[in-house]
Amino acid sequence: MSEMTIIDNAMLKLMQEETQADTESDDEEQQIYNPLKLPMGWDGKPIPYWLYKLHGLGQVFLPLIV
Repeated sequence: MSEMTIIDNAMLKLMQEETQADTESDDEEQQIYNPLKLPMGWDGKPIPYWLYKLHGLGQVFLPLIV
């Protein structure tokens, strides 16, 4: 085999690995399971329920009528 063929094969393998890595990352970003409609965190995922309750984010305040 010539040197160019070996280099071409190596580059082809690298391109296939990059394409495979791109498709895996796309699958992860498509759908995030969030049945409780919790707010999203800085990483794009819903914050944990215990943190939601700890910060009191689920409370609704009614106006005080005097």
